Amino acid sequence: MLGVSARARVIFEKSGWFEGRCVDVSHKVKALEQEGWLINPFALEFLKNFDELKISQPALPPSRDDIEIDPLDLVGDYEIYGEWQVNMNMRFLPIGRRYAYRLFIDYEGIIYEDGYGTMYRLGSSFEECVNELFFGSNNWVKLGSLKY
Repeated sequence: MLGVSARARVIFEKSGWFEGRCVDVSHKVKALEQEGWLINPFALEFLKNFDELKISQPALPPSRDDIEIDPLDLVGDYEIYGEWQVNMNMRFLPIGRRYAYRLFIDYEGIIYEDGYGTMYRLGSSFEECVNELFFGSNNWVKLGSLKY
């Protein structure tokens, strides 16, 4: 597994993940690449492990909804995020949604969330980001605002 805490692993397992899970995401990769997204190795490994999962979170404040892993949910949004990536000198790939918030992952496994036009970095490592999503206190780093 991609380095997560034991507590987070339990949540992934309750959502249908299992050791050795490997989903064929080639059709999704092709669709994303055709739109202009650059596929990074970490994101590809993440999608092979977690694609199509609906991850229910533990009892947290009501603003925290299930996470749905499906990068095709964001096909059509490349123009918005492609420009933002250039302006911020970053590269990330969509991985899904949490409520109406869009989720992305970069080359190092850092997860980002677009919360109604404001982009946040959830942590400084994949494990920290996952823990923030599931158990965190919303001490995320605000990176800037997007123009839709």
